[in-house]
Amino acid sequence: MQSNTMFEFDSVCLGAVGITAAWRRHKVDVKNRYAPMLIISQCGSVDEGVHVPAADVTVTTVQGLLALRNAIDEALRYDMPQQAEPNAK
Repeated sequence: MQSNTMFEFDSVCLGAVGITAAWRRHKVDVKNRYAPMLIISQCGSVDEGVHVPAADVTVTTVQGLLALRNAIDEALRYDMPQQAEPNAK
């Protein structure tokens, strides 16, 4: 995670080459806070002569981020790794 005087931010690779998710949020003690932000980006590419342009999606509201979280949770409902029991041997 990176940081400056107002923001904390970072990015992660989403598994496929050229697809990333970057986020930004204000630090807790900043006045006049902006909403947190998530940007999912895909670089342009050419596959078998077909050009796929670069694209991105930006989510800039708390409600939008919560809706995205909900969609991800639903997509992973049956594929989430099982949590180990604390007393399991």
